[in-house]
Amino acid sequence: MPRENEKAIILFKKRAEKIEKDLLALAGDMFIHERIEGFGPINLEINLEPGSAQPGRKAVYRAIKKKAEELALKKSGFARDRVYCYKCNNFQCMHSKQPGPSSVFAGYHSSGTPQFHDFLQQLLDIEDDRAWLLYENKPPVLASFTKGYQVKKKQYFGRSSGVFNIWGQVCIGYFNRDRAALTVQVVETSHPDREKRIIVNRLFHVQPEELILQKENHYLYAALKRLENSIAHISTKKLGRREKIQAALGHLERFSRQVEKKHQLESKKTLHAKDRRTQKRPIKEALDDARKASARDYLYDPLKNTMIILGPRKRVHVFSTEGIHVTSLTLEKAAIDLRLRQNKWVPASNRIVKSFENALIAR
Repeated sequence: MPRENEKAIILFKKRAEKIEKDLLALAGDMFIHERIEGFGPINLEINLEPGSAQPGRKAVYRAIKKKAEELALKKSGFARDRVYCYKCNNFQCMHSKQPGPSSVFAGYHSSGTPQFHDFLQQLLDIEDDRAWLLYENKPPVLASFTKGYQVKKKQYFGRSSGVFNIWGQVCIGYFNRDRAALTVQVVETSHPDREKRIIVNRLFHVQPEELILQKENHYLYAALKRLENSIAHISTKKLGRREKIQAALGHLERFSRQVEKKHQLESKKTLHAKDRRTQKRPIKEALDDARKASARDYLYDPLKNTMIILGPRKRVHVFSTEGIHVTSLTLEKAAIDLRLRQNKWVPASNRIVKSFENALIAR
């Protein structure tokens, strides 16, 4: 009996040695595929399910995959002004940083490569009906809130990874004459030497301080600090993961609204007042352009029930259907075409035009 036990133990050890060699070979191949070289001893945590039809197969793969992600993160280090590239397995590759000042993070490619688009193009891609405002001579700062699953919807490789999990983000633009844009993200990150963290990640082509130092953007610094403090508070609270995500997204969406609203208030104190003083808005030409307009110069805004008059030199005038002047501005042809494509403005019918012309004569 003792000899039989010894034989069994020897067989078990041989089987274990074979499994160990196979695991090491598998880990080596997977690490090379993930571009990880020169690794040392590997500690794997494998959870086996005896009742499963194929026990261990997925568990082994997941354990090695998790270890590969940990080693890649430890090698690259987390950088706040970048996103994680799952194709290159680091934060330092050429894909991880904004290619230009006007670009924002648009999501991941199926390969796990970060994608950046110009802020205007991003608004057009998600069919944001405010995109036309960025064609104006003095465009407002717009903020676009997006949940995490939307930036990962095309992603295949790394989608379920915990290395860099974007819960949500806000894209903001444009700032100053350089048409700079900013991406602010709430991200859950994991690190082999620490517990998971929830942080605010900022993607900006230049140092944020250069943006904040401009007088009209001082509000942005305060809004970012409030957001960072709120997220830090959430990370320390004893809440479930789902509750933390919901709370974080609430703060992020509030940040988006605050930035947009605050910039509008600041603009009214500066740019709008300056334009009126220098008479850059073509208000005085409104009635003259309306009286000289031909049938093709009349457009209609069905949502606001207003008449749009296209004048010369990019002048656009807005009137009520009763002939009362509302506002005037200058717009590029591309901005007008965009509104027409989106059916925000439509060609005015003969009946509406006739009624409007009669209203103008009566005034």
